[in-house]
Parts: sequence; C-alpha cells; structure tokens
Amino acid sequence: AMITKCYFAMEWIINQVEKNNKEKYIYHIRHLQHFYLMKSIYYASKNNKKLYINAKNQFSLETSSSSYKEFLQIFMLIGEYHFAKEQDKISFKNEYKILTKKLGYSLFDDSYLELV
Repeated sequence: AMITKCYFAMEWIINQVEKNNKEKYIYHIRHLQHFYLMKSIYYASKNNKKLYINAKNQFSLETSSSSYKEFLQIFMLIGEYHFAKEQDKISFKNEYKILTKKLGYSLFDDSYLELV
C-alpha cells in the first residue's frame, strides 16, 4: 500500500488492525513498525498533522528490518517533507535524492516525494 500510494488500502488496513486490536494481527515487531510508518504516511496524505505525528512517534527505525532501513527512511522523509517549512524541504529533498539514487529504484523520482 505504501509503495503504490494506495490510500484506500492504507485506510482499510488501519481500520482492520485497529478494530481488531484484541487479536494479534501484527505479532512481529517489524511488521508493527511497518504498520506505524504506513499510518504516518496515510495521515500525512490526509494532511492530518496531529495523527501523523502520533503515528510517526510510534515508529522506530531501530526496531525495523535492518535490510529495509534505507527503504523505510524514504517513507519517513516523504512524511517529513510534506509538513516541512519551505526552507527545510530542500534538505529533506536532498536526503531523499541521495537515498533513492543509492537504492536505484526508478519509481522514487521527484514526483513520488509528493503525497498527492
């Protein structure tokens, strides 16, 4: 859902997990971290800064999959970029470009940095 920016799927996943919080749908810490990151991206796309910050603060890169850290950082940068002031956007965009160039995925172009 994050890679394709399918906000409908993100919303559905959030609703399913949160309404079934008594069951352990997300039992692995790394999956839970991906869920928190996806929630932050979803709320950023809805321009809800309060819920974005709440979800972002639940996310921990250190407890995420070590092999995906740079990949996950891309999504962290997208959220930060979305709410950044104009002068800070340059820094986030430069960091994004360095990471995307290193990873070599053509999907992650300049337009992908924008949430809408």
